[in-house]
Amino acid sequence: MIKVRKATLDDKKDFSNLMLISAPYFQILFSRRIHSVLQDLFCRHSNLFSFENVYFAEVDEKKAGMVLGYDWQTKKQENLKTGFLLFKRIGVVIICRLSLLMKFNATVGKLHEGEYYISNIATYPKYRGMGVGKRLMFEVEQEAEIMGAKRIVLDVEKNNIGAIGFYKKLGYEIIKEFSVPLQRDKILQFYRMTKELK
Repeated sequence: MIKVRKATLDDKKDFSNLMLISAPYFQILFSRRIHSVLQDLFCRHSNLFSFENVYFAEVDEKKAGMVLGYDWQTKKQENLKTGFLLFKRIGVVIICRLSLLMKFNATVGKLHEGEYYISNIATYPKYRGMGVGKRLMFEVEQEAEIMGAKRIVLDVEKNNIGAIGFYKKLGYEIIKEFSVPLQRDKILQFYRMTKELK
């Protein structure tokens, strides 16, 4: 049986593990210490990586997956603090990546009024195909409606065919594509997908 619940501070290790499953490029963006950085931000209030914005799914009382999401108002309120906390935690290394991070922030996760953003969703491999992701998506869709969002948006890497198919089955549509240069030889290509809420 799948149970979905709000995250607690005890989930910090699983949060960082699942974040890197969903976004392995975070190591390049932030630093090799990304696990400790993500865990630190997860345990703090009022930032985009906070436990306050996360749901966990459990199968037979074992953590199976998580989703990180927030609405346009939360993004507006917590974006600057998130950047400050990253700078404080990573240090001067982040200055070298500042232009990249600003480009990334201006494209990936860009929100307009009335939108709810699914930043990251991941399940551990042994729990895939059991409906865990579907339950997590259902949970954030309900939360988005309660918060007054009109639509849900997400960004998915173009080469993540499985995830794109999963989102399409749930009623999401591709509305545009964009790319973000990560390194000289690495360009991330994304689809922006959306679903209107009733």
